Amino acid sequence: METSKRKRNQSGWGYFTALLFIASGIIVLCKNLNIIDTYVYNIIMSWQMLLTLIGIFSIIKGHFVSGLVTSAIGIYFLMPVIGMINGNFNIYFWPVLLMGFGILIIVKIFYHPKHECKFRRNEKTEFISTDGFINVDNSLGGIRQTILDETFKGGKIRNRFGSVILDLRRTTLGEGDTLLEIDCNFGGIEIYTPSSWNIRSEIIPFAGGYDDKRIHSSNIHNDRSLILRGTLSFSGIEIKN
Repeated sequence: METSKRKRNQSGWGYFTALLFIASGIIVLCKNLNIIDTYVYNIIMSWQMLLTLIGIFSIIKGHFVSGLVTSAIGIYFLMPVIGMINGNFNIYFWPVLLMGFGILIIVKIFYHPKHECKFRRNEKTEFISTDGFINVDNSLGGIRQTILDETFKGGKIRNRFGSVILDLRRTTLGEGDTLLEIDCNFGGIEIYTPSSWNIRSEIIPFAGGYDDKRIHSSNIHNDRSLILRGTLSFSGIEIKN
């Protein structure tokens, strides 16, 4: 069930990216054939419109908070382009958006009182896993996660407008594949691992990047792998040792 959900999430973003390219090609063709004028073309092909569409699709995929903020920013900067912004709108837009975002955070905390978190916090405010799995859900903040279990068993990282540091240098991988699912929007993730680990990236980036900056060892453990799977939107993942 979890595998099918992951596949639906990946295919959803894949279809979205493909449709964006197809639509962009059609729009450029219409512009070259003078079917649409330059004014409409500049609006449709603007980064503001792209940001708005990404936010709307994120909401559809269930990432309500990050999707709402992303689409709101896109719409705000799109307004001057289409001439629909005035002084009064500029006065009320950002205060209402900030208040609405705060209410959403409170609702989320109330609805998920335990935050679906499998960690206990130590004196240094770092998180320590209790069973080898991680389940990080971070919004507008920073989390540093250190794994001290003998074997790292994988987990999930959801990061929106924040930063996550995952330290795996004091644990090991079991034989076979260990899956770490990642969903990162407008944020950054740093993962520290031993240089001997075999890491395979199956990340689907959209205006994002993945970079393995480790100094690699000549003794790679090919009988066990850490697989990174998920999506990046305006985000980056760095692997370090």
